[in-house]
Amino acid sequence: MKKIVILTLLHISLVQITNAQAGDGVFSFLGLPPSSHVAALGGTNVSLHDNDLSLTLQNPALVTTNMHNQIALNGTHYFADINFGSAAYSYALDSVNFLSAGVLYVNYGKFDERNEYGEKLGEFSANDVALHIMYGRKLSEKWTLGATLKPIFSIYEQYSSFGIAVDLGLSYFNAGSKFSGGLVLKNIGRQLDGYYSTEGKRHIEPFPFEIQAGITKRLAHAPFQFSVTAHNLQRWDMSFAQQSSEENKLNFGENLIRHFIFGIDFVPSDKFYIAIGYNCRRQQELKVLDNKSLNGFTGGIGLKLYKFNLGFAIAKYNPSNLSYHISISTNLSSFSF
Repeated sequence: MKKIVILTLLHISLVQITNAQAGDGVFSFLGLPPSSHVAALGGTNVSLHDNDLSLTLQNPALVTTNMHNQIALNGTHYFADINFGSAAYSYALDSVNFLSAGVLYVNYGKFDERNEYGEKLGEFSANDVALHIMYGRKLSEKWTLGATLKPIFSIYEQYSSFGIAVDLGLSYFNAGSKFSGGLVLKNIGRQLDGYYSTEGKRHIEPFPFEIQAGITKRLAHAPFQFSVTAHNLQRWDMSFAQQSSEENKLNFGENLIRHFIFGIDFVPSDKFYIAIGYNCRRQQELKVLDNKSLNGFTGGIGLKLYKFNLGFAIAKYNPSNLSYHISISTNLSSFSF
């Protein structure tokens, strides 16, 4: 019973963090935004061509020569003592081959361990961690191919799980027209060791495989760029299990719009941006009946101070709390050691 309670509570917390996207499989924390800029643009972006190493955690093909020797750190305060974040480092082997390494983690904080009488027996922690080992290669001036190997670890009290996945990404960037596009096959993999056993057999759960695609266009004579990202392209029906009945089933338009995320960047210079995003699925799944709110909307800013790029974003992952994202990155080559 204790095992079931622990796993159920942690699963509920994680589902709230990942936009209440039920039924997406085990290790759903892999869908968390890896940086403040991505969070500000709605939580997912696979097409933005920018000097931001954290973007490679979304699409490994977004790596560029300018990211050589760059390090990026990101942290998010969700609520209570639950936090998640990422870190990444990139190294250019030459002008066409790139290597990067990163990590995405969730720390759920400390929990009291109690018996059936409510007596405290001690404390335990819970964590999810995914390592990212990335390789990118420029195929031409405009096309880049990338791949990520992701060993994944999850530990909830005495229950643990392990899996391995691969991301495959493709990126297109036309500097002349200021247009970029991206396509990613995410989480191609398998849970190798499940959290618990059933009749002596380890229970293996499905992976959160997902296909994402997007485009970004910067205006030629105005400091704005627009992003449109489509997610969960491997399936059409975006409804919950409780919406399977005919009276609650999503119609064509409702299913269509929930696949899209829209983002706008105001970029007056290369040292400052303001970003706003709208996640259609998040807005629909977090809305409360007869209560107007900003669910689905996100926003953030970024600026360059000295040799550091700083970012901050605000997003809602449940109806009652705001989450805060903070990012910092720098190029180690700019320092003299």
